[in-house]
Amino acid sequence: MTGTCTAGAACDLSHDPTPNRVPACVHFLRGNCNNDSCRYAHVKASPSALICRPFATMGYCKKGAKCQERHLFECPDYAEHGECKTQGCRLPHVDRANQLRRKAARSSLSPELTSDNDSEDEGAVDSSGDVDMDVAPERPTDALRQLEEHLNGFSQQQDYIGL
Repeated sequence: MTGTCTAGAACDLSHDPTPNRVPACVHFLRGNCNNDSCRYAHVKASPSALICRPFATMGYCKKGAKCQERHLFECPDYAEHGECKTQGCRLPHVDRANQLRRKAARSSLSPELTSDNDSEDEGAVDSSGDVDMDVAPERPTDALRQLEEHLNGFSQQQDYIGL
């Protein structure tokens, strides 16, 4: 996106900067772009919107400015699922802070919640259909409280990237 093509006038490609071909201006998306001659598309897209697969893989989206997805050169599979199964994928795999927090919460809470199931008779149903309530099963609110405690700790600093 330097504004000049090395092939010059002999180039067969179209270099017109249209919303179909140009990635979204990240400064505009944040409300900070004041450049009247900005080379990037000033298209409003929700920060939580998916990455436009045709744009990411081919560099072109036929919907252009009407597309509801984000026009970025970034792996859509990695952005959506946190992993990319495409062998030899050449698109950037960007780790976002909110993805890292969710992944950390899932991995750290899973062992804690499953380790409480040591007792097979806890909350078990006997032959008469009665539930054994000698030991009350863990309530969902306890799991939510654990999640809040975990997220409020130092775990939020996992999005820190040192230089």
